[in-house]
Amino acid sequence: MIAAILLCNVIDLGIAIYLVRLVDWKVMIFAVAGLAASVFYVAPPLQVERSAEFGEPAIFLIWGPLMICGSYYVCAGNLPLHIWIASIPYGLGVTAVLMGKHLTRPSRIERRASKLCRWYWATRTRGS
Repeated sequence: MIAAILLCNVIDLGIAIYLVRLVDWKVMIFAVAGLAASVFYVAPPLQVERSAEFGEPAIFLIWGPLMICGSYYVCAGNLPLHIWIASIPYGLGVTAVLMGKHLTRPSRIERRASKLCRWYWATRTRGS
């Protein structure tokens, strides 16, 4: 697992170096920010994904400004304000999907009731 992670990061570093040579050094800001976000989102000690305060804002920043603005900067070589503004709805959309997933996760009581309901109907249909 760690070997695969390191391999992916080495490949990412090669792509980042290529893009820095193609565009300019500011591409590395997006690359380092993306690496930091991916590492600290899941790795201890921060594990932002488990944080009630920072998980969704991190997703917004990663999927919104970081990805959209970074991609635009690599393609165009500049980053006007309207691109930053345009990245907000995309980040909010991905964050809303994540929040919806959290809100629809059944509680412990609902899971217990579901098991009881399945058991009840399974025992009733066996006899017929």
